[in-house]
Amino acid sequence: MVALDQLVPQGHLVRKMESALDFSFIYDLAKDVYSEVGRSSIDPVILIKHEVSTTSEEMSTFTEQIYTSASETAVIAAQAASNTRSAASVMEEQDSHINQIGNSLHGLTDMANDMQKLIQHFKL
Repeated sequence: MVALDQLVPQGHLVRKMESALDFSFIYDLAKDVYSEVGRSSIDPVILIKHEVSTTSEEMSTFTEQIYTSASETAVIAAQAASNTRSAASVMEEQDSHINQIGNSLHGLTDMANDMQKLIQHFKL
């Protein structure tokens, strides 16, 4: 049998959260929406840790995408300034990168809104 502890890498965010934060307060906040009868449910602390971990990883990904797109846009601008590319192709590629940045920012905003809803739901 494999223990959950064996599946989580040593440097993973969940392990860092476990050592730095006490999530036991979640049980009191969630007690009114969890039943003692019927089928067992997923531990509310595990749900919160999963949401925080996933959101953090997604934010890192979006941030990396923004950085990469901004860097590539700067390279394109330098190429345009040195006349190694046509203005039309430069503008087309810059528009593409700007759209990627916009999509990443929308993703970050959506995640922030989801976290805010979660915080409000549990009155954290």
